[in-house]
Amino acid sequence: MGLLGVAIPSRYDIIIDMRLVKEHDEILRRRLKPFDFEDPVMDPHELVAGMQAIRKEFGGVGLAANQVGIDARVIVIGMGSFESEGTEEFETAYFNPVVKSIMQGEIKMIEGCLSFPDLFIEIKRKQNLVMSWQDADQKQWGERFGGMVSRILQHELDHLDGVVFTQRAQHHALDKARKNRKLTQRRRKRLDRAI
Repeated sequence: MGLLGVAIPSRYDIIIDMRLVKEHDEILRRRLKPFDFEDPVMDPHELVAGMQAIRKEFGGVGLAANQVGIDARVIVIGMGSFESEGTEEFETAYFNPVVKSIMQGEIKMIEGCLSFPDLFIEIKRKQNLVMSWQDADQKQWGERFGGMVSRILQHELDHLDGVVFTQRAQHHALDKARKNRKLTQRRRKRLDRAI
């Protein structure tokens, strides 16, 4: 399916056509339902595989289920080719995550979002969070996260609650990011015409 998405055959005799949804899709602004392991929308392992495939295809470090049109509280993260001090290559999934606490000082960093192509905004987030979740096999986990992983999880947790990162930005930072986006898109069009 290329850049459009991933069709996932399911043992439930259905095909889930996962496609990256863009910024104006209403599902991005909806609080998602818990993933129901007793009556799942699809096999949890297949869901994770499809979401990770889309995350990698678009070069992201995190993806929430609503970004592929699925109403379920599921997040996948992974570093892929992204490099940051103190991080290692990994991929993991979080089903029905619950934030136990968000702590310590705030740090501003530039964030992007796969559902908002070419938009990069300075966002202030807490340094650390404690979270519990289930894995694809329903095993319960809990951990404290810091640094880049904490930031990625906070961004994706917002998605699960229907909050997009533009809502976290200060007005002047959002205006600046939108102007930069327009410039980037104009440059890309000029380059595409020149090729």
